[in-house]
Amino acid sequence: MHPARKRHFPDETPVEWDPIRRALEENEDWYRDLVDHSQDLLCIHDLQGRFLSVNPGSARLLGYSIEEMLQRPMRDFIDPQFRGQFDDYLREIERTGESRGLMAMATRSGERRIWEYYNTLRTEGVATPIVRGIAHDVTERVRAKKALRATNEELLKTLWERERMLRELTLFRTLLDQSNDAIEVIDPETLRFLDVNEKACVELGYSREELLSMKVFDVDPDSDESLRAWLRQQSREPGFAIMERSHRRKDGTMLQVEVNLRRVQLNRPYIVAVSREIAARKRAQERLREFGRVVENLEEQIAVVDQEYRYVIANRAYLSYRGVTKEQIVGRSVPEVLNPEVFESVVKHKLDECLRGKVVSYEIRNSYPVGERDISATYFPLEGSTGTSHAVCVLRDITERKRAEEALRESEARERARAKELETVLETVPVPVCIAHDAECRRMTGNRAAYEHLHVPAGKNFSKSAAPEERPAFRLMQDGVEIPTDLLPMQQAAATGEPVYGRALTIVFEDGTERETVTNAVPLLDEEGKTRGVVGASIDLTELKQTEKALRQSEERFRVALKNSPITVFNLDRDLRYTWMHNSQIPAPSAYMGKTLSEFVGREEGERVAEIRRRVLETGVGARHEVELTQSGRKHYFDTTIEPVLDSSGAVIGLTGASMDVTELREASEALREAQKKLTEEKLYLEQEIDAELGFGEIIGQSKALQAVMKQVGKVAASDATVLLLGETGTGKELVARAIHRLSQRVDNSFIKLNCAAIPSGLLESELFGNEKGAFTGAVSRKIGRLELADKGTLFLDEIGEISLALQPKLLRVLQDQEFERLGGTQTLKVDFRLIAATNRDLADVVRQNEFRSDLYYRLNVFPIRLPPLRERREDIQLLVEHFVQKCARRMNKSITSIPKKTMDALIEWEWPGNVRELENFIERSVILTQGSVLVAPLSELAPIGTEEKSVDESLQAAEREHILRALRESHGQIGGPKGAAMRLGLKRTTLQSKMKHFGINPRKKPLGN
Repeated sequence: MHPARKRHFPDETPVEWDPIRRALEENEDWYRDLVDHSQDLLCIHDLQGRFLSVNPGSARLLGYSIEEMLQRPMRDFIDPQFRGQFDDYLREIERTGESRGLMAMATRSGERRIWEYYNTLRTEGVATPIVRGIAHDVTERVRAKKALRATNEELLKTLWERERMLRELTLFRTLLDQSNDAIEVIDPETLRFLDVNEKACVELGYSREELLSMKVFDVDPDSDESLRAWLRQQSREPGFAIMERSHRRKDGTMLQVEVNLRRVQLNRPYIVAVSREIAARKRAQERLREFGRVVENLEEQIAVVDQEYRYVIANRAYLSYRGVTKEQIVGRSVPEVLNPEVFESVVKHKLDECLRGKVVSYEIRNSYPVGERDISATYFPLEGSTGTSHAVCVLRDITERKRAEEALRESEARERARAKELETVLETVPVPVCIAHDAECRRMTGNRAAYEHLHVPAGKNFSKSAAPEERPAFRLMQDGVEIPTDLLPMQQAAATGEPVYGRALTIVFEDGTERETVTNAVPLLDEEGKTRGVVGASIDLTELKQTEKALRQSEERFRVALKNSPITVFNLDRDLRYTWMHNSQIPAPSAYMGKTLSEFVGREEGERVAEIRRRVLETGVGARHEVELTQSGRKHYFDTTIEPVLDSSGAVIGLTGASMDVTELREASEALREAQKKLTEEKLYLEQEIDAELGFGEIIGQSKALQAVMKQVGKVAASDATVLLLGETGTGKELVARAIHRLSQRVDNSFIKLNCAAIPSGLLESELFGNEKGAFTGAVSRKIGRLELADKGTLFLDEIGEISLALQPKLLRVLQDQEFERLGGTQTLKVDFRLIAATNRDLADVVRQNEFRSDLYYRLNVFPIRLPPLRERREDIQLLVEHFVQKCARRMNKSITSIPKKTMDALIEWEWPGNVRELENFIERSVILTQGSVLVAPLSELAPIGTEEKSVDESLQAAEREHILRALRESHGQIGGPKGAAMRLGLKRTTLQSKMKHFGINPRKKPLGN
């Protein structure tokens, strides 16, 4: 305190000062300067609220002199709204010895200033108690907080009205706190921080509370002039600014950042600063530039792409190959340079994998200035300070290598094809093939067909020049004369080096059997053109002629039988070439002779059909299949049957088949299926419309009891926990169950409900678990249970307390293991569903009576929610009445615009034992009775029901029974559906069935017409 203005107190005795105070006393000038120039309020006052001493800085801030403040009571300086609080403050400090808080003081000009104070009472060493205190001016911070609070309150009010906006704001705040950039909101007048995100706190090392008490200059000492200059420019031309700054952390180290400043105008102007550390980015950029210098003169094509698919480096080889300059590539995105389709289908996915840290290699064909080229691409991730930041693309032209590889593959394929063909000839075809392994034909062997054809044991040498003990027991005859050895076809081909074709020979076996054959012989030459062996093949003309005769007879029969038939009949040889075809609708079937199906319909479709036909050739078992072929741009479908053609020995020598065009039949079937699908979708739509009409999509009310229920719903909906809904009949348990489903993660899947009380106990198990065909009498087909239908969705079991004791263990097993078996089935099925159960009974009491299993009860009672009866939420009755009046009036084409106050008061006071359902039914009756625009309600029905009014009750029941009968007559006995009696009465189908049972109404009997 300034010595010149210090007030002395009588009888004040000196006290021992602490070391700091002694140091201040020793350095009196420094202490005086500290007090004189402090902007905080430093004062001493007594318990009557009179200033005894005050520092000059705070007096100047308030616009008074020190003498004026010492002469006037403190209450004169306190804002009138805070004077009651000032009196409380004097009592508190006298009672407790200290006080802290906020106090408003008015300046001479009338401006209110808010001070945050901390004062203590001193009683020792002084004649009378005095109060010493310090107060800090927090007016601007309080104003900023008040403005921010007002903005938040308005936002919260709006978000309360719109739940979707609340979720979006929560998500935005979460994203803000999880942002990789530091974000600060700054007051443009005081340059104080008004809000910061988590990243800003982590980067600067301060807590959020510490930053909110600081100004921009506390973390950026050099920002004063540049920031204020930008603010002046904003007043003339609003915009944003990007600048590089140095921020000082709490530990004193400096942080290089790039700051994006933007002025935001809400109810008042704010500055939003987005800061991003750039030290690591600069190091990465330097490394990237160094990398660019290293790869510039390499022969490989090298480019570097950032996370936004933009080129940052392209070396000389890359640019030269594409015939572009660096300015045309660097800075542009990859889709702008490459074909966008190629980028989206191939390159983008490969770059994404590389940017996730993987090395990716692939080959691609693309167009370049030099034409179509094959490119080998390898992507390497380039690591930055925060992970993979760039992808290095190394490209090589492999066109010539691909061509060489393709030529080599084609050559190898031809060689393999020839080898495979020879192997097939030797081992699989029924043609006897003989091989002479030397030029003199001294050793001859053959394939399996040759040994069988010549009746020679497998592996035996059947050459005529073989040793007598090895010589085969048959003779070769030509025109009845045995042929000499040197005139045999294979020996003749070996001697002359020329092929021998079509030699007709007769084989005579020891038993006298003769077979007529035709033999061909081809010499095998080495690289010098010398004979190294001979290959011969024989055809048994005997069976061939018999087969040809049988085929001619078969063809003739087919021609007669199929003269006017739309069926195509054909024969194929073992090479699947057509040898005969008949179809009255084909003008020139001879064009198909000697050709395969692939030559007419294309290789891909022809090969698909040929695969089936080859299986028939190999197995000898016929096949029936549907062939899909494209003709004249239109798909055709043919129902085709293939059968093998056998020779006399049972060998398959060809195929015969019949085919019929079933395109029109298939198209008709497809049209029928589409019609059925459309009907199914329309049925689902109508069911959804019925549900919406019955009010399943909304919960009406604003009472605290209902809000408490909805708060519980909001908490449990996101989980998969089992929910038990408790409440009286008609309280809307099903609506709450649907609300839980809509708010859960299973909202895109099914919501399956089952009323356990509405289904006989004998059928409840089948409804719940399903059944196999024949599981019980009447089970004529497999039935899918509600558990399977609810897979991945929600199962709602209403009236769960009505499940029989015999069925409860099975339900418990499903809840425990998530698996079950259908009735009559042996397969264990897995399900994933969320259970919501409801009951109007006290399950705990039912468990105590041994009518409900305790273990099942504990499984159900995971998250119980009690729905309040309507009498506990009377403030909702008016909303419900207005809603039901408009709903019923709209359905009955009436216009009801007002409800008498007397009627509304009576409805609010009534106890409603049937809850919301009873209220809705009463309103519907009222709408029916109303002829004008003012609701006419039969309030006499709301009188207490006693034993003396039994006749009135009976008349009401009779009227209700007659009302139900009239609705059933109008709907011709139909209960459910859009034209059913339940829809006409505005009731649930199950509710109407319950009332019919109560009144003894059977819709199938004739009395409905009475």
